[in-house]
Amino acid sequence: MKFLMWAAATAIIPAGWLRSWRPRDPERYYVARDLRRLLTEAGLKPQRRKTHVFHREFPVPEAERRFLEAYFESLREWTAPFLSPQDRRRCFSVLQPESPAYLLRQPHFSVTCLDHTLWGKKMP
Repeated sequence: MKFLMWAAATAIIPAGWLRSWRPRDPERYYVARDLRRLLTEAGLKPQRRKTHVFHREFPVPEAERRFLEAYFESLREWTAPFLSPQDRRRCFSVLQPESPAYLLRQPHFSVTCLDHTLWGKKMP
């Protein structure tokens, strides 16, 4: 049953999150898509991009736990207005620390995060 709850959250949250971006600028929330332009505008010549992948499984170390807790909180805030009450209850049950279904307490929990690093040189 817990796996099905996670599957429901992964299907509904992205849809709600995407709807939440319509009135806003998505680049504001995901700057990595536009790093080359931003570096150029700052007077730097982009040189190299590196993508880092981090994978964590239950039990999640403390630093990563704090990051994920903040991320889950932001997901709830961004998507709440765009989800039906039923979808909100189903999805938020796995994203709220007080819930028995909270993802970070599930022995099957696994997460993969991507980070982007882009180097630039000052242009003459």
